[in-house]
Amino acid sequence: MLLLGPLVALGQLKIKGTIVDAASKAPMPGVVVFQKKDSTKMVASDANGQYEVTVKPNAVLMFRSVGYVLKEVAVSANPQQVINVELDAVQSSLEEVQVVGHGVQRKISVTGAISTVDVKELNRGSVTSLSNMLAGRVAGLIGVQGSGEPGKDVSEFWIRGISTFGANSSALVLIDGIDRGAGSLNDIDPQDIESFSILKDASATAVYGARGANGVVLINTKRGSEDKMSINANVKSMVEWLPRLPKYLGAYDYARLANEARIVRGEKSVYSDEIFDIIKYNMDPDLYPDINWQEEILNSRTYGSQANLNIAGGSKIARYYMSGSYRTNDAIYKQSGMEQYDSNVKRKQYGFRSNIDVDVTKSTKLALTLYAKLIDMNRPGIGTTDLIWGTVSNLTPMAVPVAFSNGQFPAYGKAENQTSPSVLLNQTGFYTDKSNAIESIINLKQDLSVITKGLSASVLVSFDNANYYTTGRTKMPDLYKAVGRDWNTGKLLTQKTVVATPSSFSSSSYGVKTIYIEAKTDYARSFMDERLRIGGMLLYNQRDLQRTDARTSLLAIPKRSQGVAARFTGSLDDVYFLEGNFGYNGSENFPKGQRMGFFPSVSAGWVPSSYKFFEEHLPFVSFMKFRYSFGLVGNDQINNNTRFPYLTTIDVNGPSYVFGDQGQTSYGGVVESVLGSTGLVWEKAIKQNFGLDLTLLSKINITIDGFLDNRNNIFMQRATLPGTIGTATVPWGNVGKMKSWGADGTISYRRNIGAVSLEGRGNFTITRDKILEYDEVKPRYPYLGRKGTSNNITRGLIALGLFRDEADIENSPTQFGNLLPGDIKYQDVNGDGKIDSDDIVPIGNSNIPKLMYGLALSTSWKNFDLNVFFRGASQVDYFRGGIGYYPFAGGATGNVLTIVNDPKNRYIPAEISGDPSTENLNALFPRLTYGDNSNNNRPSTHWLGDASYLRLKTVEFGYSIPKDFAKRMRIKGIRLSVIGDNLHVWDDVKLWDPEQASSNGAVYPLTRSFTLNAQVTF
Repeated sequence: MLLLGPLVALGQLKIKGTIVDAASKAPMPGVVVFQKKDSTKMVASDANGQYEVTVKPNAVLMFRSVGYVLKEVAVSANPQQVINVELDAVQSSLEEVQVVGHGVQRKISVTGAISTVDVKELNRGSVTSLSNMLAGRVAGLIGVQGSGEPGKDVSEFWIRGISTFGANSSALVLIDGIDRGAGSLNDIDPQDIESFSILKDASATAVYGARGANGVVLINTKRGSEDKMSINANVKSMVEWLPRLPKYLGAYDYARLANEARIVRGEKSVYSDEIFDIIKYNMDPDLYPDINWQEEILNSRTYGSQANLNIAGGSKIARYYMSGSYRTNDAIYKQSGMEQYDSNVKRKQYGFRSNIDVDVTKSTKLALTLYAKLIDMNRPGIGTTDLIWGTVSNLTPMAVPVAFSNGQFPAYGKAENQTSPSVLLNQTGFYTDKSNAIESIINLKQDLSVITKGLSASVLVSFDNANYYTTGRTKMPDLYKAVGRDWNTGKLLTQKTVVATPSSFSSSSYGVKTIYIEAKTDYARSFMDERLRIGGMLLYNQRDLQRTDARTSLLAIPKRSQGVAARFTGSLDDVYFLEGNFGYNGSENFPKGQRMGFFPSVSAGWVPSSYKFFEEHLPFVSFMKFRYSFGLVGNDQINNNTRFPYLTTIDVNGPSYVFGDQGQTSYGGVVESVLGSTGLVWEKAIKQNFGLDLTLLSKINITIDGFLDNRNNIFMQRATLPGTIGTATVPWGNVGKMKSWGADGTISYRRNIGAVSLEGRGNFTITRDKILEYDEVKPRYPYLGRKGTSNNITRGLIALGLFRDEADIENSPTQFGNLLPGDIKYQDVNGDGKIDSDDIVPIGNSNIPKLMYGLALSTSWKNFDLNVFFRGASQVDYFRGGIGYYPFAGGATGNVLTIVNDPKNRYIPAEISGDPSTENLNALFPRLTYGDNSNNNRPSTHWLGDASYLRLKTVEFGYSIPKDFAKRMRIKGIRLSVIGDNLHVWDDVKLWDPEQASSNGAVYPLTRSFTLNAQVTF
């Protein structure tokens, strides 16, 4: 008490107490204790977890320890205070495990670049493919969805962009460690997924050797646990529609603009005044129909559903997880006169999964994974519905009616895109596509601790068998074109354009059998009271893939691969980390002696936040780790599925040699049909990654990675070989080089305010690339070549606006065709006085984004939760153009967009409009032309568009039934939610979805949907 008097008089309090681990209640030494906003008087707890500190009255004490949540405790004015504290461990910092290639590691020890996705995020979508959920949710991934049609409603994606212009730029997709092709990603039910990771750098992918050159997607399915049996049911019911469709002119406005297109060029109008009245009042729907093809072939909405029922549980001896799933969705096509058969696009998928784990002995574990799936598809007899959308953009509202009044079916010409879309959809028969697959894994793992602690071995065998079967019942009716009327009788006169094809049956099938074998040893052990941790892995694998329907000698040869991989990991005090990996792989595409490739990598990590300096001077930094990796990866794939490129193929049925004065003797020729390539080696990439993991105030988590990829020896068919080599095909060579670089990262924040939980997560991916070497004939000007440019860069002419007047045309370089004011004016890049192919230069980005980002916001209150996800893309361009965009480019064919009808959007000569202001030199559409315009209708900056967008991808509002109420129903839990998908897009494209911008509206649009989701747990 005598000591307290002076302290209180000085406005100081002495606080003491004990700090323990909240879980184990064990005393915690070394915990830093200090006053908030004043870190000058820090103390640390002793070996018994006790501390003593002097602070001001009503201050806030901070308790900080690496790997534990930062805790704040308010101090009262009481001079005799004992504040005992329990600290909660930050599970994600130290002991949480991370899925890596062929195993798992403690998250703190991972030195490679790996992104993960919370599997809950993958269940917040509608009844569509899983790949559509990834872009914007995963740092390091660039994705584009090109179609919304069932069966095609998938996204193509690339990890860290496209790093090669050769073959195999896509990522490797592994499900439970087995390569089952990228398509398997869209067949798996999100309810069955336990973990989802993306491996991005050489350190993370090295153990996959050549297969992991472009990144790896790792999906592990759920397995049983030692617990009571639980039953989970999830049902989704979806309604979807097409939010953005191209808007085309009706017949009257079309005819009016068609006449303008002729008149402004000094030509005779297409339609007379009398015909205008017929069109305006729809007096002759046979010769002058007014058809909105979208209304004729599309419904207002369609439906889909998805269901999953899974059972999990087990005991110490055996654990199990079993699930059955079903998914179906239909296209939005409207069918008429379809009593005999159904030609709509429909997809149905059935799946069954059984994952069983058995402890054969205390040290021996056996795991069985079995998955069976069946997919049924139905589609029109034309084969692909892209033709329907191409026809909608090609046929004007007056080209043909749905059907003539005499019952005949129409077609403007013989080509399929000149046929009525209704005929293509309803009158061509149908195809059915059926596929089924059995995928199995048997994995035997043996603990070898009797030899040495931490040692184990496993053997894995996978057998997959897939079969595909297509049947077609196709036909085509007689098709006619209206040519006029008999003016005496009024009878419609038609001319047959397509002769009927009777109903016919066709079928095709093929199968694939794959056997994969893997043998692995693992070692993990700690020393020095767990200060030093050592780990290692050595793996052998081989794969045999064979077509079961081989009809040629080449197809009958199995595709085989084998390799060895190894990994070493070491850490000291959870501060210093080192990891080495390598893959040693063989390939059939190289001759003997050159088939094996060695691909090593090394990475290191450093956690400076464990130093006392950080604890004393940067208390707000809860965790900091620097990472670096350097490695070599390879690729052996060649475009067009080329195999054995080093072999020369001889054709014994070549052109004959003729002898005799009458040519009476001939002998068959022998030619080299394919010239083998000598000296082929692995395509190799040197990859580097620089990473930072940061946690601030135990609430804000930041991960940022920068990467650099130098790819050499890219496979190309030679373009600079002389024709005198005398071969029908061009050999391959390792002559390409490319560099790619960029950055990706994530940031997340989580906080609880009373009963309200808040969470925000954002990520970005930005990529750049440059072609360093490309085998091409030396261009006349450097900008004409691909070398030195970005891969798939957009090229075209540079537009300088529209010609102002005749003097402007006379004083400009010569261009294309007969020019008039209002036509597009181009820049003469090389200064030779004329515009031609030598003036085509790089003008924009490719149609694959260079920047992709996402933002997810979540909140919950009591039993309610709300989840919102935005996705965006930038630095992506496209060309406006083609039939359906260039007005009247096909003359009498080609729909015209409604935006052309706005005088502000097109150049109209004053002598036609009577108003000089209509000569808009900044108009989107130049002076109209009826028929193709060789000057205006070509790629240029005038038609270059920006396809950047920000999409409100998903919104989910959920409610969980109170547990007490559910318990009375003998149910563990019930959650109901409503999911909105693709609710809004902010972009400059407007006419159609920006992800489909380069298709100019001639594909099945991306859909918008609402889904009711019910999840019940028993």
